[in-house]
Amino acid sequence: MNFIESLTIYTSSQKAVAAGFIAVGLVLILLAGTLMMQSILSTQLWQGFRLGALGCGLLILAGGIGYLKFCDKTQADLLTMYEKDQAALVQVEKERMQKVVREYSVYQAVFAAIIVLSLLAILMGREFLMGVSFSVAFLFLCIMLMEAHSRGSIIKHNNYIQSLSTENTKSDQSL
Repeated sequence: MNFIESLTIYTSSQKAVAAGFIAVGLVLILLAGTLMMQSILSTQLWQGFRLGALGCGLLILAGGIGYLKFCDKTQADLLTMYEKDQAALVQVEKERMQKVVREYSVYQAVFAAIIVLSLLAILMGREFLMGVSFSVAFLFLCIMLMEAHSRGSIIKHNNYIQSLSTENTKSDQSL
């Protein structure tokens, strides 16, 4: 495998996460719209769920679009750097991927905490808050699962970059 192949696999996985965010956002927005048309579902629980689904849907849709653009820009920047200075690229990408790997578990812990807080809010028994909390818990469960699915490509790309960095260090020492 070479750098471009590794970067392409990693970026494709991250773009799939972004597409997943967009899909979840659209589903939540459509669900909220559908529920707004159902007059029979006018209880506080359903009103909270509609509002939560709409708010979460809009936020994750915007986040997904932004993340997709970020992935494209990052890939383009790295490919440009690849053409100019591969040694500098390896160092920049090594630091970036170390940060991604280091922060991955922090993000997953935050997502899990938000899910737990949402479940606790559901147990409080206030109908409107329960409805909003169902939407929030659903959103962050989806985010956690999508991020977990992409973890393999993160680890593989990081390992590849680390091996390149080790090779560069050995060749620098032999000079």
